[in-house]
Amino acid sequence: YLLNILIRNKKLVGLISVFVFISSLLFGKLQKKVWLGQFEIVLNSNKESESKSNLNSNSGLAIRGFGSAEKLKTEVGILKSQSVLMPVFDFVNSEKNKNESSKPYGLFTSFTKNLDIDLKEGTTILYIKYKDVDKELILPVLNKISEKYQEYSFDFKRRNLQLRQEFL
Repeated sequence: YLLNILIRNKKLVGLISVFVFISSLLFGKLQKKVWLGQFEIVLNSNKESESKSNLNSNSGLAIRGFGSAEKLKTEVGILKSQSVLMPVFDFVNSEKNKNESSKPYGLFTSFTKNLDIDLKEGTTILYIKYKDVDKELILPVLNKISEKYQEYSFDFKRRNLQLRQEFL
């Protein structure tokens, strides 16, 4: 019964199919291209061995049972936090304000929707992806994120050394 209806109205079905096809092609052509940049960071595995030695030597200072998986998740959470990524967000907004063709994000959550920071399954490799419609902005943003991670890592090591020195 349904096949007979389609055969009788083949001109209408063909016209609707052509219209949908052409409109989807135009819609696809008018969409802005979204560019993606990515890089990987190998998280320092020495932190785990340092924390184990601290656990053995300074059992009063370390928390027992805090596994490496939780440490990695905590480190990723810190790297995703506003306190680490806010300078990068400010940089992106200032660059978008200079360029009239793209509008600034406005909210930090809008920025983090285009940023993906995750651990590769079963590894200590941090995978960072950033996508944007402005091709020229992707590489500087990824460089800023890398710099902020390095600063965070250096601050963490410096703070750890400071706590050891105070303890000793």
